[in-house]
Amino acid sequence: MKAVADASSLIHSARVPVFWTLLRKTFQEITIPEAVHDEILRGRNIQSPDVPVIEQAISEGWVKVARVTFIPRLPENLGRGERESIALTEQLRVDWLLMGDLVASTTARLRGLPVRPIACLPVYWRRKGIVSKAEATRMLDDLVKSGYYLSSRDYLSVTEQII
Repeated sequence: MKAVADASSLIHSARVPVFWTLLRKTFQEITIPEAVHDEILRGRNIQSPDVPVIEQAISEGWVKVARVTFIPRLPENLGRGERESIALTEQLRVDWLLMGDLVASTTARLRGLPVRPIACLPVYWRRKGIVSKAEATRMLDDLVKSGYYLSSRDYLSVTEQII
């Protein structure tokens, strides 16, 4: 499978080593637009531990940075990275758009794009038999500990799906 990702999806995935490893096994390639790359690199200023992990994936060619040449008319309250991620997904026709922001992901869904938050990946891996229920729940907890925002309601919904 191939994906496009927004910044928070890669940042939080890279902060949880086992999650990152499974992400690499799940997607043969992840493409990010330049705006998302710029956003990730801003983490250098605070020596964020995810930056070297993502930079390594870029240097290995697993994460690719792409220039977006056309951005369709999208809501103005979306960030540059979100707008470029949606545009890139439309241009590349990938399997998944990894995006967590509610407004951005709703916009993407309304445009018919295959958008999913990274919080759904432990459910996916559990259903594929790749991880146990305990491992999937632990990964979800580690994502939240990394700073990934998940409302209590959404957390309960995801954990109920990990069967």
